Amino acid sequence: MSGSGRRLTAREAAWSARLSGGLGRPLAVYAELDSAMDAAHALAEAGAPAGACVVAEHQRAGRGRQTRVWSDRPGDSLLLALLLRPVWPPARGGLLALGAGLALARAADRFGAPLLLKWPNDLLFGERKVAGILSEARLSAGGYRHLVLGLGINVHQGPADFPPELRGAAASLDEAAGRRLERGELLAALLAELETVLAVVAGADPGADARLVEAWRRRWPHRGAAAWDARGRRLCLLDVEADGALRVSGPAGEERLEAGELSLRLGPPAGDRA
Repeated sequence: MSGSGRRLTAREAAWSARLSGGLGRPLAVYAELDSAMDAAHALAEAGAPAGACVVAEHQRAGRGRQTRVWSDRPGDSLLLALLLRPVWPPARGGLLALGAGLALARAADRFGAPLLLKWPNDLLFGERKVAGILSEARLSAGGYRHLVLGLGINVHQGPADFPPELRGAAASLDEAAGRRLERGELLAALLAELETVLAVVAGADPGADARLVEAWRRRWPHRGAAAWDARGRRLCLLDVEADGALRVSGPAGEERLEAGELSLRLGPPAGDRA
């Protein structure tokens, strides 16, 4: 595996023992990788089963959406990539993105860490980012070959542990919970909540879809907020729809935006700030 590092087999065994479902089996925990996402893609191409999970204590080249870099300090984060082999159509990928965020928020609830959701893929403590979600699909003519769902979660960082440019914009689960969390317990809770979400996404039950989206909306504080896109257009955030699309009102009227189309910045454009 390109960029692979030392396997932490004792940690794999301890964390695997906490798992209650099919996700996270097999579990591979590395001291360091270039990218957990790339490692999971390599496992997929080698025939690994759905549910295989890669965790890295540190990534040399971690990434987020739109080629952004994800920075971490060894041992402070939970950095994982989960291999899925979906039978549902790619059109349900937007619902999966919402569901993954909701699953992490529900897992954090178990530890007394209240998180909010920001469309399309961030989790917040107040207005500061705690986690981000990235999905990468490999498609064939008939649908998915496989999909890798990646989550980068700040767990143990204190305010001074973030790079200077992120202080004031980033937070950790320890801060949100008011205590030090155990990452193996967090991983087990997250994978259990993801099992529930994946059953909804695979089931194609409109009622279950609607309940998932409504649960997501209840944690979304930005309905009616102003945001600016990369072109400097002012948009009003109206709603998140059942397929995960964002409905906005802008200069051209109402629009539907897909998660991969753009990045939104809440608040005024940088040039308008005092």
